[in-house]
Amino acid sequence: MVEMYPGVMIEEIKPVRSPGVGKCPTYSVGRAVLADAITLVRSDRFLTIEFTVSSLTAWGKNEVQGDPETLGASMLYRPIQRGLPGWFPYNSIAVMQPMYTKKANIDIAKKLGTINQYTTDDPKPPKRPVLITTVAGIKQALDNPRMFPLGWAKSLNTVFDGKKELSWFMLAGDELSNYKHR
Repeated sequence: MVEMYPGVMIEEIKPVRSPGVGKCPTYSVGRAVLADAITLVRSDRFLTIEFTVSSLTAWGKNEVQGDPETLGASMLYRPIQRGLPGWFPYNSIAVMQPMYTKKANIDIAKKLGTINQYTTDDPKPPKRPVLITTVAGIKQALDNPRMFPLGWAKSLNTVFDGKKELSWFMLAGDELSNYKHR
């Protein structure tokens, strides 16, 4: 039986959930914040009335849905990778949850057991494309897979996470057998 403000400050905090948010507010503050968030969402016309396939198209609705397989349903990595094309590998752990540090993202991925799906490479400027305009130049590039490796071979081989053997496929590698198959 104390005033509200001191009562909220001395109330017991919620226990830490792992993996989870990590914020540990008191019970009353947590319920107030959650109730306010729910009220904002319920009264937002874009999320309640217009969040449909007819207003967003099937592609648009799928595009804004969170993916629970992506380090806690993160979505912010998409505009970052689109706005900075080529800077981050497609499976960079550093960009999957951009509001966390890279170390925190690695810890979260380890706890979820999905660390093997990501790379810990740092961002770097994208390679500048070189335009080949002569037949001799094209022939030289295609005949020398060691000097001009396939740009998609590494990404293609990580799609199945080592569960399928794809080295035999003509576009999956830069080995002599792939080159002969091509």
